[in-house]
Amino acid sequence: MKAVQRFAWMSWPRRLLAEWLAASLLATLLALTLLFSGASVRLDNVAYDAVLRMLPRDPDPRILIVAIDDRALSELGAWPWSRSTHATLVDRLSAAGARAIAYDVLFVEPSRDPDADANLARAIAASGRVCLPVLIEAPGRNGADFQLSPPIADLSRAAAGLGHVDLDYDPDGLSRRAALSESAGGRAI
Repeated sequence: MKAVQRFAWMSWPRRLLAEWLAASLLATLLALTLLFSGASVRLDNVAYDAVLRMLPRDPDPRILIVAIDDRALSELGAWPWSRSTHATLVDRLSAAGARAIAYDVLFVEPSRDPDADANLARAIAASGRVCLPVLIEAPGRNGADFQLSPPIADLSRAAAGLGHVDLDYDPDGLSRRAALSESAGGRAI
């Protein structure tokens, strides 16, 4: 009875408003605490991973990943390979009908063999479907946060496109997101 008398001075609409404001304020403070402390990240990742497992997708059969693995190294020799070897790979993929070739090998410096560089540039230009990666260096020169280093000029001109291949990893070592673009000095990729 006393509790009812305590709030008797408030009308129902004012009391309801006060309770909702207090509940909203507490919920907001709790959400902000979880967000800025990082406490919810692990729970978010577990929920995200569970949803992905419930919605399995078969890999697209049109996508083929040609990886540089131990078998390739034993068959083709130690790394780095000649740019002529890369040119042969581009030629073979193009002849096989590849609609797009995303090459994840950095070519930011000229090789010791200018003819091999020219051979690779020729293969890339002839394909018309090769995208090459840009090196993102952090920190960049002269105090910049980072800088983009494209492939050597002949390869950059021959490529159908340039892009970044960086992934952000979560503390548990998995990559659940990727930046779709990067930029430096007004240049976006």
